[in-house]
Amino acid sequence: MALRVTNQMMAHRMMQNLWASLGRLDRWNQQLSTGRRISMPSDDPSGTEAAMRLRTSIQAGQQYIRNVDEALSWLEATDSALEHVTQVMQRARELILYGANGTLPEESRQALADEMEQLLEDLVNVANSKHGQRYLFAGQNTLEKPFEIGTDSGDPSKIVVTYHGTPSTGPGLEVEIEAGITLRYNLFGDVVFSDAFAALSDALYHLREGNTEELSNAALENFDAAFDNILRWRSEAGARTNRLELVRDRLTHNQVDLEKLATEIEGVDIAEVIMKLKMEENVYRAALAAGARIIQPTLVEFLR
Repeated sequence: MALRVTNQMMAHRMMQNLWASLGRLDRWNQQLSTGRRISMPSDDPSGTEAAMRLRTSIQAGQQYIRNVDEALSWLEATDSALEHVTQVMQRARELILYGANGTLPEESRQALADEMEQLLEDLVNVANSKHGQRYLFAGQNTLEKPFEIGTDSGDPSKIVVTYHGTPSTGPGLEVEIEAGITLRYNLFGDVVFSDAFAALSDALYHLREGNTEELSNAALENFDAAFDNILRWRSEAGARTNRLELVRDRLTHNQVDLEKLATEIEGVDIAEVIMKLKMEENVYRAALAAGARIIQPTLVEFLR
């Protein structure tokens, strides 16, 4: 027995086909306007999973780059401070050599001592340098001024510089630069400056007292050792800077590769989508034209 086809059935099927065609048209239009092939997980479940993993990796990479940039900024400020320290130490060594001359008049030696004292105070100021609102050489306790200048309680003629920061044996400032890899980017003031302060303080004391023999022997030897220590730590800061720059370059290249992969999974071929959109527009127009022909004259209209 043949199935009886009514106008209502034809109209209902026509509307179903129109809705389906309109849905496809909307999908291609959405892909073209957003540039993304996947708008909902149901569009491509496996592709969605892969894209989510890539997006997670991209976000993690962006955070690592921010961490590296923060550490690089800190180390650049550290190197700038140590560069000034190097200049101060070079001038202080010249004053020690001048002061070790036994034929130097007392007035000239006292003038050298006055300049040495200014250099020592300048060195303390540099050791208390800040990066933003945090002290560079205070260890982990970056909100407290690390160095304080005063006099020796046993001998007021000797200058003593006291360190209040975190000792080098304690925790420092670390940052995660890659998954599971951390790097300490700060230098501890006690190991960087303590020997230099002691050497300058001793040299100043001997200049004041006119101890030329001490200046040319022990004082100069201790000063050179302290100077070498400053240079060693500056070299250490430079090595960490170089490593961070290499890491940043690698992270940046990885980000480009991950973005490319994510685009391949989520993105669309614009030319292909435009072609399919035009085809679906033609299908929709044809469906509308066909639907307009469904409502035909009925038997009652003929009987009239």
